[in-house]
Amino acid sequence: MSCREKKSMARSRLLVAVVLLGVIWASTDLAAQENQQAKGRAVIKSGDYEQAIAIFKELALNGKVKEQFYNYYQLGNSYYLNGQYPEAIAAINESLKHTATAPSGIVNMILHRCYDWLGAAYYQNGSYPEAVTSYKKAIELDPKNGQYYSWLGRSLIHVKQYDDALAAAKRGNELQPGFYTDMVLGELHAARKQFDEAIAAYRRAIENNPKRWDLHLQLGQAFLAKNDYDGAIGAYTKAAELAPNDPGLPYGLGVIYSLAGKFDEAIASLDKAVGMVTFVGIGIEPGIENGQLVLKRLLEGPAKEAGLEAGDRLVKIDGQSTKGWDLKKTSQSLRGEENTQVVLRIQRQGEAKPFEKTITRKLIIPKAAALYYGFRSLCAREKGNREGAVKDAGLAYSLDPDNVDAREALATVSLDGGKYEEAIKLLSPLKDNPFARILEATAFAKQGDVKRAVEIYADIPEEELLADRVMRQNARKALLQTLGGYVQERLDQARASESAGRFLEALAEYAEALKIADDTTAGLIRQRVALTLKSNPYLTELPEEARKYALRGDILIKEGGFAGALAEYRTALKIAPFNAKLHSDTALIHGQLKNYREAIKSMTIYLQLSPDAPNARAAKDEIYKWEFSLEKEGKK
Repeated sequence: MSCREKKSMARSRLLVAVVLLGVIWASTDLAAQENQQAKGRAVIKSGDYEQAIAIFKELALNGKVKEQFYNYYQLGNSYYLNGQYPEAIAAINESLKHTATAPSGIVNMILHRCYDWLGAAYYQNGSYPEAVTSYKKAIELDPKNGQYYSWLGRSLIHVKQYDDALAAAKRGNELQPGFYTDMVLGELHAARKQFDEAIAAYRRAIENNPKRWDLHLQLGQAFLAKNDYDGAIGAYTKAAELAPNDPGLPYGLGVIYSLAGKFDEAIASLDKAVGMVTFVGIGIEPGIENGQLVLKRLLEGPAKEAGLEAGDRLVKIDGQSTKGWDLKKTSQSLRGEENTQVVLRIQRQGEAKPFEKTITRKLIIPKAAALYYGFRSLCAREKGNREGAVKDAGLAYSLDPDNVDAREALATVSLDGGKYEEAIKLLSPLKDNPFARILEATAFAKQGDVKRAVEIYADIPEEELLADRVMRQNARKALLQTLGGYVQERLDQARASESAGRFLEALAEYAEALKIADDTTAGLIRQRVALTLKSNPYLTELPEEARKYALRGDILIKEGGFAGALAEYRTALKIAPFNAKLHSDTALIHGQLKNYREAIKSMTIYLQLSPDAPNARAAKDEIYKWEFSLEKEGKK
């Protein structure tokens, strides 16, 4: 669920609860602390969730036993709205422990909401089985709430209980007709890789709710999964229009433009994202406590350098009393032109007299901007703008050295500058990142450690190497060019071994060259190997170890476990890369998984290795079918 969506839904939940609870609170013996609870609810409504956490934490820890159920419940809500999902889960579970000691009227009224919030917190925390259990409990207590069924459906999708998810979505639609069913159906189809159906479902949901930006975002993600960049760009653009203050949307647009090789447009989108998160000011986040303005948090910037501290009260700004000011007016007063000054009158706790500080405004760049600067650096590099790439990479890494885009950006400029060891240190922790793996292999190759470069490259999954990503393909092309001399050495050695009749040695050299050969060279290698195998049929026998993995794959295919079967066949192919039948079987598995691009490549390899196979005609026909499927999906 999107941040904007969850906060909107959360506020609606709270408003209903507050109205209903007002009647009950007035008639109970809990009036002594009602003012604090009312204040906490008001603070939540204002969006100051950290202050709400402080209020309800104090009430939960020190309030009366009768109040603990409600106070822990509101504490959990506050944590949830502040994005602290583990804390929200703990607080709401603590609330549930106190149902027996709370007034029955309150328990009956909000217990189902406890499970609703708990389910939402589990969902956001990635604890989907627990989310399923919580929403089922909420439905048990309030069986006519259609939204509970819809969220149950979304949770069930993540535990791959697709039929149950569909049933929950339909039941939710019966109770509360509207877009929820189509939204869940969109997610369900996307999870099943039925992207055309997902797109249709999201479009139906958008027809009923055209201003829901998150639906346009999900539509864009479905287009992106199909590699339909034009469709994804259109959907993301609409989402950005509807949510103009969300910097993640222009960033997402920038990524999509880069995938399509449109780096000028990508940089323009990333410029927007940067502009949305950077500002000229003094680097404080103001808050309101007990009706007074305080420094809630300090960023790296002029205010911190001037010695201000979190908790300081803002008594005056440029000589004007801040009494009665809201956060919007405060922010407007603190911001201004770069290098201009603002005078603050500060009252610090524990000090008798206030004091004044004159602070010069500067450009404030928060840590979150590392993502945008890092990716903009990568795009600038693709455009040949080394100066811009170096500047953005250094800034991104200084803001957040753990950010993936920042590390990749600094690694690429280090690579280009001949700092190979530095690039390797930056990239090596990014184990499951194909782009980082290609760059790391390039750094090792340029450093002269060809063996390590080949090992890294050969370990990248084939579908990642085939992915239609312009930046990644450019990096791959550069790596293969760097390793071209090594490939030629292996080919020369293979031919020398063939001439001497050492065919097993020749095949081993060809296999080594194949690991890092470009597509054209790889095809020529297989054609050469095909002639060798035809002249020496005994070489086609499948090694025992490869046979073991192929048989494991066959069992999984019979059980319908195609993804597992694919993994087993890949292991077999590492042992026997020139066995034609393994490639043919792998192609058919890819076809079952609708990985048409990979299926085409595997079947093409089969024909290269076995051009005179009895089923060559059928193999070519399968390729034509898969090509047509790609055309229908818009992947070509």
